Amino acid sequence: MLGSSLVARSRGSVVTVALAGAALVLPVTLAGLALAPAASAVSPEPTTTTLTVTPTRPDRIVGTWLDFHATVTTAAPNATDFTGTLNITEGTATIATTPVNVTAGATTIDVPLATSVKVNVAGVHTYVARFTPGTSDYEASSSASVPITIVRIPTKVALTTVPAAAVDAGKVLTLRAAVSPAAGGTIRFTDGARVLRSVGIVKGVATLRLIPARGTHNFRAWFVPSKPGTYAASASPVVKATSGAARALPLGAGSFGPLVVLAQSRLVWNGIPTRITGTYDAATIAGIKRFQGKFNLRATGVADARTMNLMAKLAVRVLPRSCTSVHMSICVDKTRKIAQLVIDGRVVISLDARFGSTRSPALETREGVFRVQRKDATHVSSEYHTPMPWAMFFSGGQAVHYSKYFAAVGYNGASHGCVNTRDWNGVKKMFSLVKIGTRVVIYRS
Repeated sequence: MLGSSLVARSRGSVVTVALAGAALVLPVTLAGLALAPAASAVSPEPTTTTLTVTPTRPDRIVGTWLDFHATVTTAAPNATDFTGTLNITEGTATIATTPVNVTAGATTIDVPLATSVKVNVAGVHTYVARFTPGTSDYEASSSASVPITIVRIPTKVALTTVPAAAVDAGKVLTLRAAVSPAAGGTIRFTDGARVLRSVGIVKGVATLRLIPARGTHNFRAWFVPSKPGTYAASASPVVKATSGAARALPLGAGSFGPLVVLAQSRLVWNGIPTRITGTYDAATIAGIKRFQGKFNLRATGVADARTMNLMAKLAVRVLPRSCTSVHMSICVDKTRKIAQLVIDGRVVISLDARFGSTRSPALETREGVFRVQRKDATHVSSEYHTPMPWAMFFSGGQAVHYSKYFAAVGYNGASHGCVNTRDWNGVKKMFSLVKIGTRVVIYRS
């Protein structure tokens, strides 16, 4: 062999032999010799998985049935032996599963999975569909995540007291809270910021009996569900109740309760601004005295039956449309003896008023609809030589103005036709707001 290495390479049926640097081509037939090509890797076929969840409305509450529909698809040419598993999951929990086992060839293969699930826990639930192939011929795939928000079942609490609104001092008051829908749990009863007691709910109702301290109470019932994942907590509106409240007239200092609220409301309806507190305080006493003084009642500050009845008779809750149909008006009621500045239908200033003497038609304050013709902050009557500060003239020489005589003697006197007021600061403010042309309505209610 000449002591040299020999290397043979084949190409078809020819063998080339390299010998000591020289190449000899010999016609050699390799009978029965098959040269196999190099093996090539085959990629798995892609798959697509989708998931839809219905209903899609935003008010899904605990107990809603959700419908799931998942599909795994492959578009492999003449797909065969398409095997594996299609699952719908929430986190690590499996909602539904189906085997995938397709042996017949097809251009496109869809494998569906449909199921329904009742969701009993509130919160955000995230669902995914996944395909796990049974062979390496196909790829795994997952759907997009589908978040579904489930809300707690809303609840309402109705709170009532027995007796309603008021109870005699030292007597039992019963609080009754009803929850709808009738859910299990407890009711926490409170009085203002103070917790009274928590009571278990039986058939949707919880009750608490107590002897409240003398005074006004603000009761409320709070529902605490035993299944917070299913039912929403809720609270009743505040229910006011009084112990030892005034139950009859007269009302005086120290009285409180619904009857006092009524007296204060009637003051407001008669144009005497008063805070509705339910307590017969110094401001309420002053308001009652003011009302009594206007209508020749003895100004005691005590709301007796005569005072309350007259306040009810004269009360006006709605002003005439002629006063409220314009941006601004001076609304003068001769019956209630009041002059009010009304802006956009709302009373912003209320002044006690007195009018011209009824002994002579020439001195009476004219009634009707007028307009402010001129204003004079320091006017002095040329006919009667009396000061008329903050005068707003509406009909000839008749004006709305401040009267020092009205402030001094009250309703024991009368004007010469003008609308007298006795609140210096109040009429001064009215004067500053009123413009020339402002409507003036003088009427009897």
